[in-house]
Amino acid sequence: MMKILFAVLCVFAAIVAADEKFEVSVGEVKDLTPVMWNNKSSTIIYVKPGAELISLVEVRLVRRNMFALEDSAVWLCPDAFSCATSTTNNTSFNQTLVNFVGLPHAMLIQFTGSNFDDMVDISVKVCKNHCEDECPGDCHGHGGCVDGLGCVCDVNYHSKGEDCFSSGLDWYSKFYIIGAAILLFFILLAVLIICICCCCCCHCCCKD
Repeated sequence: MMKILFAVLCVFAAIVAADEKFEVSVGEVKDLTPVMWNNKSSTIIYVKPGAELISLVEVRLVRRNMFALEDSAVWLCPDAFSCATSTTNNTSFNQTLVNFVGLPHAMLIQFTGSNFDDMVDISVKVCKNHCEDECPGDCHGHGGCVDGLGCVCDVNYHSKGEDCFSSGLDWYSKFYIIGAAILLFFILLAVLIICICCCCCCHCCCKD
């Protein structure tokens, strides 16, 4: 009987959670987890204005986990009715609202990629005027902003620099370079030790 009651409560909680709107007020940062998504490709967020008119509000997405296994992207669209593909110019990891006041504004987040498990942590930030970068360019929607490292970019974006948008190497590439340098150091050290041992052995043999 208790198991049945527990199961019913779980189903009820899931229904309530599904119906709950994901709302973010101006000045807030909220984390969006996979269970909060309406489906595996998009979800709607509601940006709540304050009591006063705000001339400029920026809504920004920041991904928290490493996206290194496939080419994927997260895009924030200006309304909840449509979301173009990531190849067009009207999609971005951030959007700006002008003269913001009145009812909550609905926006759509679109995920492109085959591995939904990549959607571990996304922060939705709503700032007056402009949000400060946590990582260079907050990875431009093509990478994860990792504490202490910066941007770890998606596959096909590892050569797009530390902001996953310009040029250079991101931390994923640097891991390989540092790892290769450490491996080369130990190989050279092993060769040096072997050479020293061989020289010492040869010297001892010559004495005899």
